[in-house]
Amino acid sequence: VAALLLSRILGLVRDTVMFGQFGVGLDTDAYRLAILIPDMIFMLVAGGGLSSAFIPVFSEYWHNDKREEAWKVFSVVVTLTSIVAIVLIVIAWIFTPQIIRYFQDVKPDAVVPDAIFMSRVLLPAQFAFLVGSVLLATLYARRNFWGPALAPNVYNIGIILGAAILPWAMGFGVESMAWGALVGAL
Repeated sequence: VAALLLSRILGLVRDTVMFGQFGVGLDTDAYRLAILIPDMIFMLVAGGGLSSAFIPVFSEYWHNDKREEAWKVFSVVVTLTSIVAIVLIVIAWIFTPQIIRYFQDVKPDAVVPDAIFMSRVLLPAQFAFLVGSVLLATLYARRNFWGPALAPNVYNIGIILGAAILPWAMGFGVESMAWGALVGAL
């Protein structure tokens, strides 16, 4: 519960830092548009269903002292998840301009180039999220809850630090949040 509360607080801090650094306007519109593609990939592949299906199978093997079988299931799931993730990331990378334009809605054309760039920065993070979700599921199955509880917080801290430090240290704009998110995910 404490980690969930911390995640909510860090989400508020993330948004506060974003709007404090970059204001409300085209830059933040571009960032919010950019995260749609990576979020869509995560929801298509994982979205809770991957872990929900994997945990009972892994747990049954693990807690019935069939640990070799548990790790075989893990290996198959990670391999398939990796393949699907890479294929989806490559497809999304290629079609990022078209997908961004599809989701553009009423946002001005000026946000599109930045949204395309940031979306492509964020796409590799989905590999870490998808494979990481299986890794975190093994922790759940082995009754270790700290890693899964803290993982979203590390991601939020990456975004916050990216938005707070990279503009000052390297002269980045709103794309600093995408770079921070990538580091936080990895």
